[in-house]
Amino acid sequence: MALDLHHVVDGPADGPAVLFGPSLGTDLHLFDAQVAALSDRFRCVRFDLPGHGDSAPVTGDLTISELGRGALAAADAAGIGDFHYVGVSIGGAIGQWLGVHGGERVRSIAVLATAARFPNPDSWPQRAATVRADGTAAMVGSRPGTWYVETWAQRDPAGERRLLDMLRAADDESYAACCAAIKAAA
Repeated sequence: MALDLHHVVDGPADGPAVLFGPSLGTDLHLFDAQVAALSDRFRCVRFDLPGHGDSAPVTGDLTISELGRGALAAADAAGIGDFHYVGVSIGGAIGQWLGVHGGERVRSIAVLATAARFPNPDSWPQRAATVRADGTAAMVGSRPGTWYVETWAQRDPAGERRLLDMLRAADDESYAACCAAIKAAA
């Protein structure tokens, strides 16, 4: 499946490019603070996963390969050739795929809160089933301690609300499709 991932470009056209890949349940705004700090000298390109933010929803299962090709297509659409890559969780798995398949385009990779093989592969179909039945809001209670520590949430309740609102807004079926990609990468 060819993915057309919504993306946003910030920073000077002639700056070195950084491509940002978000975590499952978040959108490109996950990287707002990083872009604010970097976009005076770097060309920052952020993309949304399918059904997250402003990317179109999908049905059926996805693979990390499809998501990686979608990230490359977003880079192409943004007019960037080579780039540094930063990814969180599934965004990190996409980065690992880019490291293997992205060739000379990938200058460096930083992956955060991810794995070469995700643990508990049998939990991902259950998560997908839960979201299909009850919506992404069913995942909200599992995010404290996973996405952030409680002391941060106490210091920045608006930041916590912003993250959890991203999760609530994600398309249920697309979230489940991304769970299938994670399971297959496990």
